[in-house]
Amino acid sequence: MHSSFTPSAGHINQSGGFSASSYPTTEFDDATLRYQTLLHLRDKNSFLVHEVSELRKRLLEEPKVLNEQLSSLRKQLSAAKAEVKVLNCCCIREMATATNGLPLLSHVEPTLDPSKLIDVQKEKMFWMQDIYIKSLQSEGAFPEPPGSLKGKCGKTRLSVGINDTYPWVVDRDGKPVDGYQILAMLENLRQLWAQLKVWQRLPDTYGKNSPLDVKRFIYHEMVNCFPVLGYCENNWKTEAMAIGSFGNWIRVRGRRVKKEDTESDDESMPPAPPTSTKWKALSLKLDKGKKRAKEAHPEPQVAIHSDPLTSIKVTSMSIEDFSYDELGASLDGLILMTPRKSPSNIGLNLMLSPAAANVSSTAYHLSSFTLSSANTVPVVTMATTMPNTLENSLLQASPAISKAAKCTGWSIPAKSTPKNDYAREWESKNPDKKKKDFEMEWDALGDAGKKVCAFAVFS
Repeated sequence: MHSSFTPSAGHINQSGGFSASSYPTTEFDDATLRYQTLLHLRDKNSFLVHEVSELRKRLLEEPKVLNEQLSSLRKQLSAAKAEVKVLNCCCIREMATATNGLPLLSHVEPTLDPSKLIDVQKEKMFWMQDIYIKSLQSEGAFPEPPGSLKGKCGKTRLSVGINDTYPWVVDRDGKPVDGYQILAMLENLRQLWAQLKVWQRLPDTYGKNSPLDVKRFIYHEMVNCFPVLGYCENNWKTEAMAIGSFGNWIRVRGRRVKKEDTESDDESMPPAPPTSTKWKALSLKLDKGKKRAKEAHPEPQVAIHSDPLTSIKVTSMSIEDFSYDELGASLDGLILMTPRKSPSNIGLNLMLSPAAANVSSTAYHLSSFTLSSANTVPVVTMATTMPNTLENSLLQASPAISKAAKCTGWSIPAKSTPKNDYAREWESKNPDKKKKDFEMEWDALGDAGKKVCAFAVFS
């Protein structure tokens, strides 16, 4: 149903067209509204499509971002582990320095996982020590490396990069490492020995009976610095290298210390005592010198004859407070004061003749020495060109009397103590024994026995 519309004169403009007011207002507004709504929906649809596409892109890119974040976290974790490892080593060294001891480290695992290695790879790397020993027994196991220097020692070859001294230190492909790496390993070992010396944990010998904490400390330090040493079982490569390095380090250090002692500027210091071998050689040389001296200067012949004036009658005298030295000095002084001719005018023939000095029945009573008339003291006299007078006979006999008095018994202090009193009593009962016998018996008594003996002596 359509409404009839007839334009009037007012609806027609001057140009002959219709004006805006000539259309119906309601229908125009509805069309405009619908058109605007359509445009709005189109814009909203395009926005939603854009959002969906962005969401799809984010969903596709999110795994990549997550993977990147995961890899970044893994790198941070590995860096943190490395820092913890360094801090752990520093803490271990600080603890060892503070306590002069080494903490017992954990067992050092191989650098490579042995479960992932086949037998051929293990044989190439000498994973077990038995493999290396068997390869040594086989002929041509280690041919001469190309370009090696003939007639040079191992140290010289290592200095030019040739490693035929440690052929069992190999890489993953079974090729021996060069000599420069071996020199670096040996230098690191020398530093470790010096550090153990500072910590006072250096063993006397390094080998099978070395302390476990020292061994594991060496394993940790060497395998961390040189991973190729971890291509083995039970760290046998580090152990073998450490055994050889320790012996050389001790030997070189001993030579250095000996050289420093020899080159000392302090001449007032006495020389070091010789070793047992040198001391034996020196003693043998001295004995030979003494024998030669005896052969070059034979002893004078002794003529034995009797002298009637050498029998001396000594009057009785009590010298209880005299010591042996005082007795000899008194006799010498008594004899030397007698008038005699000057020795320069007397020709001595040095002919020795034994004699005996008879002592009177009245004895000398000393603290530990008794001379009776039953005893005769041998006297060495000298046959000279001097006249046989009583003066000369006394002069000849006095050294023998003094010597005899000095060589018998031992001197017991005059102070009254339990030990001294017991010693006098013991010596009177055991005249043939010596001082060391008394000391042994006195020590064997013990505290209780000494008290009993002292009580018996005083009672």
